[in-house]
Amino acid sequence: MKDSDSLEALFFTANRRQSYPKGSTIVYRGGNLDYVYYIDSGLVKVCDFDMFGSERIVMIAPEGRMLPISWVMSRQPPDGAMYDYIAITNVTCYILPIQQVRNYITDNPVLCRDITEQTIKMYVNATARIYNLQRSNVIEKIEFVFYYLAIVLGKKLDDTSYIVEAPFTHNQLAGLAGLSREAVSHELRKERYRDVYYKKDGSTIIDISKIDTAHMPYLYSMRRTA
Repeated sequence: MKDSDSLEALFFTANRRQSYPKGSTIVYRGGNLDYVYYIDSGLVKVCDFDMFGSERIVMIAPEGRMLPISWVMSRQPPDGAMYDYIAITNVTCYILPIQQVRNYITDNPVLCRDITEQTIKMYVNATARIYNLQRSNVIEKIEFVFYYLAIVLGKKLDDTSYIVEAPFTHNQLAGLAGLSREAVSHELRKERYRDVYYKKDGSTIIDISKIDTAHMPYLYSMRRTA
């Protein structure tokens, strides 16, 4: 794709560039749907909270992702944003009016194809997560989350190791796994996880070769989406 046909080319012309500190909310559930966000740096979680205040993470978006694609490619929800969009790390976004982005994509069929491909990857990854959330084995749920973080968000260090530039908390891992924080904390105390992951300089290092994937064939469909 030519640079002139890329999302970067469009968003980098934006007059509005906003920084969000770690933990701040970029879009509130039920909030305004008039703008689209392009993540220039950092990680954003899309999530909601149940009646007890437990966090449920729908997805995590890395740099290079346009959020939310659904607002651009389909009809907008009548009641505003369906989820909260919260900065996991310090985040910088370019922001443009949604109609401007729609017009740009309509005039660039190559870009439209690229966005469609990214959307399909997101769908495949979401399907794998849904399948895993239906499982009852705690170890399987947690190991899936580490694999998901490595493949979808990580940058490759060697043949089996990935670095995810965020120190994920037990609460965030629980939100991804569909488990309680207590269950995740209890499981991660076990020695087996010392070979799976460790934290270094504010990042999470994951070795997928230490994850027992034989019983999780649905893992192999996952792809990095940005």
